[in-house]
Amino acid sequence: MRVWRWILLLAVVVTVAAFGWHWVAEDPGQVLIRIRGWRVQATLVTVVVLLLLFWGALTLAWRLLRWPFGAVTRRQRAVSRKRLHDGLLALAEGRHGEAERDLGRAARHAPQRAPALLAAARAAHARGDSKRAMEALDEATQSAPQAARVVRA
Repeated sequence: MRVWRWILLLAVVVTVAAFGWHWVAEDPGQVLIRIRGWRVQATLVTVVVLLLLFWGALTLAWRLLRWPFGAVTRRQRAVSRKRLHDGLLALAEGRHGEAERDLGRAARHAPQRAPALLAAARAAHARGDSKRAMEALDEATQSAPQAARVVRA
């Protein structure tokens, strides 16, 4: 269904462009800009094309400037997911100290904070460190209060 919408939209755009071209070809218009002794004279079509090119160049420059920051964020997300994965595997395999450490590190990333803290609380409880388990549950209460209450019970 989406393909047909795009084809229909493309047909409408082509039709409007064809009629628009015939309308502009009769009288292409004239744009005159005078600033401090400078005088620029061009057709309307030329000005529109130059504005679109300028807008495209600005968009490209903005994306190139933002790219490194997005790469850092993507890297942090990937590392956090890997730590959560490793921590949950360690918890399932019975390596509770390693699981608690990996899950504590995974909890630094906001989207994985609640599940990582809940699993870290289970790992601490399985290790016999009930004080650390309660601290992890207290921290998890901020992000997922109902789940923290269930694990605490």
